[in-house]
Amino acid sequence: MHETTSSVRARVRPRSGAFGSDGKGGTIADAPVGSIPILEIKADHSIIAHFLRLPAPAPFSDDDINSMWSMVRRLPGRTPASVRRDGLSSVGSKAELANLPDIPSLPRLVRSLCDVVQRWPQRESSVLAWRPVDVPGGREDVRATLRQPSRTGVLIRKEGALPARTVRRLHMTHPWSLSALGDLLRAVSNALSRAIGDSSGDTELLERTDGLVRVVCGLAHSSDRVDPPLSSWPRSLRQLHDAALDFLISASTSTSHDPAPLCHMWRLYEAWLAAHTLEQLTAILGQPSTPPSPVGHLKASMKDDTGAWTTSWILEGGGAISLWSQCTVTGSLVPDGPELVSVTSDLRPDILLEHRGHQSTVFAVIDAKFKGGSRMVGSEVAPEASKYLWGLRSGERFAVRRALIAASAGAVGPFDAERSRIRTVEVTPQQPEDYQRAILEVLATLEIGSASPDSDLP
Repeated sequence: MHETTSSVRARVRPRSGAFGSDGKGGTIADAPVGSIPILEIKADHSIIAHFLRLPAPAPFSDDDINSMWSMVRRLPGRTPASVRRDGLSSVGSKAELANLPDIPSLPRLVRSLCDVVQRWPQRESSVLAWRPVDVPGGREDVRATLRQPSRTGVLIRKEGALPARTVRRLHMTHPWSLSALGDLLRAVSNALSRAIGDSSGDTELLERTDGLVRVVCGLAHSSDRVDPPLSSWPRSLRQLHDAALDFLISASTSTSHDPAPLCHMWRLYEAWLAAHTLEQLTAILGQPSTPPSPVGHLKASMKDDTGAWTTSWILEGGGAISLWSQCTVTGSLVPDGPELVSVTSDLRPDILLEHRGHQSTVFAVIDAKFKGGSRMVGSEVAPEASKYLWGLRSGERFAVRRALIAASAGAVGPFDAERSRIRTVEVTPQQPEDYQRAILEVLATLEIGSASPDSDLP
């Protein structure tokens, strides 16, 4: 959106709900939440970000979404792209403009710039021109020649009279030039220049990127203010356009005061529950002995950018409690991972609590379930919890003592909660007390050391 634009009107049409019909016989399994950034490019090529807020699905409010996003941003490492519906990753709230090298969209921008610099796309066109009949080149357009017989002239040869000139269709190539892309890249260059001036660290990467941007901006310059549709652009220029927009969005929305970006509601809920669990455990156990850190060495957990991380507490009486978020448990032990394997398939609980005591190691699983405003029924709770109770083992033992289903709108508990080892709790930002009690109960279960955790199990 340029400064010459007088007004922009956008209307968000609600569909049949987060779990309603999509009109094609399918079910909508997610809901977009947060805000859509709209970039305004001023006459001086500076950027102003405006936000189109999307309504939050039940049982959440707009304030809930923003507070959940704010808490998720404080998690270690990058906010995974799987949380954001726009496909971008995010750094924490410290990623101000002076720290642009940490913005994940910068490498993509550099790759796109290098691609077009190495091979700038050429645009093919054709023109009609009169040429003498004995001059080679082009393809004769017979119809165009016959329409203008007065301009052909006559050439006398042994074969008879021939047209002295004919209309030829000449094919030409010339570099693509796009005014919209040039304006966008000038805005990128301005953002990079400000970052170079504000940064107190090494600016070599920013300076080299700015140099590439300026080169490509010169190649894309066009005096024509009307560009062809974006869909007709060459693939490399479309990718550069998208990369430049992603970069400007990241650079313009990297402060803690901005509203939540466009997110997958269920992924945001999972990431927030992990951050909320860390907050509750810190209030109960104190600050972690090992600060929260990404578990990038757990490749199975990181293959789809889930943002796996872990932290731990050393207990006064001995032993330790570890929290694992989005850690994939496979059929074999992972070095430096939880002492746990799966006997069924790859399982990835949203939160895994591990208690390493003097005699044994036991676990509890907390799984987040966003169901909109619908309360989970027992037939939904049982399989979601049982896959962890049955599938996760420590050696030959059933190691999971408790499976807690944390649902956005609550859930029906099992017939016999004690014997089934399944608990349910409703968790939203407005109801922290219920979850705190559930966490205390889980910790009490994990700290039982006298009885064998599997003595009554099959």
